[in-house]
Amino acid sequence: MNLNNTTTKPLNQNRMKTAVELFKLRLIQRGIGFNQKDFEEAKEMESKQAQEYAEFAIRCDREDMKILDFDGYMNLETFKSE
Repeated sequence: MNLNNTTTKPLNQNRMKTAVELFKLRLIQRGIGFNQKDFEEAKEMESKQAQEYAEFAIRCDREDMKILDFDGYMNLETFKSE
C-alpha cells in the first residue's frame, strides 16, 4: 500500500533531455536514421561545451564581469579560435 500517494518514474524520465538527445528522438519519431557514433560524439561535444561555459560563467561572476549567455560565449570562443 502506497501511503504517500506518490508515483515514481525511472530516473531518466525525471531529467531534462539535452538538445542532442531531443534531436535524436525527433529523428527517430520521423523515421529518419542516425549514426550512433556521430550521436555519441555530439553528446560528448555538448557536454564539454556546457562544462566550459559553466567554468567561464563562474570566472565572470567571481570577477564581477557580465556573464554572456551561452550563444554569446560560443561566438566569443569561435572568434578566439580564428
